[in-house]
Amino acid sequence: MQKERAEIPLLIPLNPIVSPSFIACSHSCEKGKLAICNINLEKGKKETLYPIPQQIAKISISPTGNVIYGAELYQQDNINVIAFYRIETNEKRTNKIAVIPADEYRNKWMETNSLNDVEAHLSEIYALDDQYALFFISNSGVEYGKPYYSDIFLIDSIELSVYKITSDIGHNDSLLRLDSLQAFYADQHYYFYMKTGRIYAYEKQSMWRETKASDPYYDHLETIMIFNTRDFIEQVKANQKTLNGKLIEQVNYNQTLSEMDITAEGISYLWGDIPNDVQCLIKYKASNNEKDKIFNETSIKEYKNRDVHEDWLYEHIAKLQNNMNDRYTLETRYNHYNVFLSEDFG
Repeated sequence: MQKERAEIPLLIPLNPIVSPSFIACSHSCEKGKLAICNINLEKGKKETLYPIPQQIAKISISPTGNVIYGAELYQQDNINVIAFYRIETNEKRTNKIAVIPADEYRNKWMETNSLNDVEAHLSEIYALDDQYALFFISNSGVEYGKPYYSDIFLIDSIELSVYKITSDIGHNDSLLRLDSLQAFYADQHYYFYMKTGRIYAYEKQSMWRETKASDPYYDHLETIMIFNTRDFIEQVKANQKTLNGKLIEQVNYNQTLSEMDITAEGISYLWGDIPNDVQCLIKYKASNNEKDKIFNETSIKEYKNRDVHEDWLYEHIAKLQNNMNDRYTLETRYNHYNVFLSEDFG
C-alpha cells in the first residue's frame, strides 16, 4: 500500500524578514491548520504563539501584518457554506466575518465531495488592508477561451458583510482574468495593483511567430492597473458597473509583462517588446502617477537579481539541516526555502 504523502506546512512571515527571529503564520492548506508562530533561525526553533481554532484552507495577510483573512468551505445545518474569517495577529483573536451559500458555486469551486479539498481548485483570497479583502472563486477546470475566475466578492471584516462585485474594469478587460494582485501602502494611502492575463513572457515569445493579428490567442491581453483601495471600496458599495482604476500598462501578443514587484513608492515590472527584442524596467510612483522607463542593461540585470538581498537569510537557513526536525517551506518575497525546525514549547 502506497504511503500517503505528508504535506509540508508553509511558513509565511507577517512582515518582511529583517532578522533571524520573526513572527510567521504556519499553514497547512490540505488540513486547514493555521497558527501564529515565533521563528528563530539561529536556534532552529519554532514556538507556537496562537493556534487558530478553525480549519482554514485559504489565507491572505494584510500589508501591516496585523490581520489574516481566511476562507473555508464547511457544512452549517446541512447546508454547504463558504465562511470568511478575520484573525487579529496581535490580539490573538479569530472572528467569523460572514458566510455565503456555497451550493451555487460548488461546481465552480470544487468538483469532489471533500469539504477540505479547497486548495485544488485555486480559488483565492487577497487582503487589501486591515478591514477589506477580495475573494475570487475559480471556474471548474481550466478551459481555453474562458476566464479563470467566475465570481468575485468584497469582504468587509468590520461591518461583517460580503458584497458580490462587478468584474468590469474597462479597457476591454475583466477582473475574472486576474493573474496576480497585491496590496501595498505608499504616500499615506493603501493601494493594490492587479494584473490580468495568466501567461508567462517565455510563452508569449514562443507563440509570437505563429500568432495572427486577426485571431490572437485568448490570454494574449495583459493589463496592469492600480486602485486606491478606499476609492475602490466606495465604487463597490455604490454598486458601480465598471470599476475605475489607474491604467498603468496594457499589452497584446507583441509585448510581455513580468517580474511584478512592490516598491516603497509603488510598483516595478519588466516590459518587453518581442518583435524588436527590447526590454525595459518600469518604475511607477503611486503618489504622482509618474512612470520611469529604464533601458540600462545593468539596472535591468540588478532588478532581475534583486533576491540577492536574501543572501544573509539563506546563510542562516543553510545551517538548519537536521532532518530529525520538522520540515517547513519558508515563503519569502522572492523565494521558497526548505527549513528544518524543532518545536519550542517554552
